This record gives sequence, C-alpha cells and structure tokens, in this order.
Amino acid sequence: MRIPLKYRDMKENGALPVDVYIALYNDDYSHERDYVAELFDFPIDSDELTILEKQATDQIYAKYLKLRDQGFVPSVVAKIARDDGIMPIKRWRMLRYVFGLSLIQAKEATVISNGWESLDAYQEQLAEELEKALDAVEREIDDEDQ
Repeated sequence: MRIPLKYRDMKENGALPVDVYIALYNDDYSHERDYVAELFDFPIDSDELTILEKQATDQIYAKYLKLRDQGFVPSVVAKIARDDGIMPIKRWRMLRYVFGLSLIQAKEATVISNGWESLDAYQEQLAEELEKALDAVEREIDDEDQ
C-alpha cells in the first residue's frame, strides 16, 4: 500500500498514531486502519490497533456522542451532522458508530433528517421519479425512430 507523503511526514515529525488516523479520516481516506497499521507497524488484527481506532473514532465523533448522551435521537443528530457539512456516507458511518444502528437504520435516520417521513416513502418517490425519467427517455427514442 502506498502511503501518501503527508502522513509519512506526520509520523516522522512525531505525530501519534491516533492523530494520523484522524487526519486520514478528515482527508476522506476510507482505509484509515490499514494505513496506520502499515505506517506504525501494527499487525492489522492487533488489540492495540483496535484500541487506537476506538480512541480516534471517539475523538472524531465526540460532538455526536455527546448529543446522543443528552438524549438526541438519530435523525436529529443526522441533521446536525448534515448542517456541519458531513456527507451522507460519513453520516451513515457516524450514526452506526454513535447509535449502533444497522446501515438501513442509519440511512433511514438520514432520510428523516432531510424531511421525509420514512426511508420507504423516500424510496417510493425515488422510484416514481426514475420511472418518469425512463418514460421520457423511451419517448425520446421513439420520436427519433420516427
């Protein structure tokens, strides 16, 4: 695995593994654990790496863990995360970590935070829009053939 120079430099300058993990997360790398394991010579399945990953993730999601502890429900925390600029996939990841949700439950909380009644309602609307788009394309193709 080729580790970007930025993170190798962080290590060379004395950064702790947890700090490198957080930097990788913030820079949208999806395999933080793998990079940190290689960079700091941790076995990928080591307890030490698992503990480090939990420490980093607790820091990354500290705000949302606190909101959960204050009684906020997943859909409200998802809305706050959206307002904080967190993209949907990272929101799902956060909701799964903070609330222990399944992927489907995290998606539903995100959809509800966007004003939908439920994931099913959102998907029904999406299916209707896709069907309309497909019908429009089919009409366009039929018009071209005539």
